[in-house]
Parts: sequence; C-alpha cells; structure tokens
Amino acid sequence: MRIASKVIAVIALALLLGGSAPGEGVDPYVDLGFGMPGNFGFVPQLSGDGTLLPGEAVTLTVMKCAKSSFAYLVVGTDDVYAPLLGGTLVPDPRLTIGPLPTRKGLVVLSADWLANVPPGLSVFLQCWVLDGSAAQGYSASNGLMVTP
Repeated sequence: MRIASKVIAVIALALLLGGSAPGEGVDPYVDLGFGMPGNFGFVPQLSGDGTLLPGEAVTLTVMKCAKSSFAYLVVGTDDVYAPLLGGTLVPDPRLTIGPLPTRKGLVVLSADWLANVPPGLSVFLQCWVLDGSAAQGYSASNGLMVTP
C-alpha cells in the first residue's frame, strides 16, 4: 500500500527531527491510554507490530473504528496531553496523515522500517476517527509511543 510506506517514512522522519529519549530496555510499543469512545461505545485501539529493525516489516493497526469512515493519524515527537473535542490529544502534533479509510472498522498500515532511524528516540501516535456516534463527531484511539 503506497500510503503505508509514506506513513512509516513520515514517522521515521519525525524521529530524525528529534524526539524524547525514554531510556533503554523499553518495549518498542507502549500504550499510553486516553482513547475516547465512539462507534456505539467502542474505543478505537491503536497497536504496532514489528521489531523496528532496519528493513524489517512494521505494521500499525487501528481496530474498533467507525465503519466506512475516515481516520487521521496524528504524529508527534513529544507528548502534550491536550484537551480536544471532549477527549485528550496525546501527541504534540507535528504531522497529521489522512484521511485514511476505515473499511470494515479497521485501518492497517504496513511498510519496512528505515535504516537511518536512530535507536532510542520516541515518536507519539494517535488516531482520530470521524464518527457520528461519538459525542463531538470524533472518536480517538489510545496514544502509542514507538521507540526503536
């Protein structure tokens, strides 16, 4: 998928531009919480899979989205925990990627991890989904901290 490669490249670029260094021995994908329900009470769930080693496959998945809608992936190199649309925006937004179609209530982005991403830097992600059943028209996934 062409957009998936661009998403992973943008995340890698965000890491290169600077981020926080959380320390060694950290799980590469840390669920930070702060999801906001929509889709009739369901909270979208953002997760990552892959070793974050150069050339290895990386997949970001958002489940429990409103079906046949659109999602926006917010990418930051720091966390901000700011109020937004009745929920909490976890990343300090540097980039917003979308609209991404939520076919069958699911978004899956896959690509190979880039070789020039420095280890130990963190990027913060959160997905916001256009959702008519949410209190203010959007639901939000949990925040996810990704650290190679």
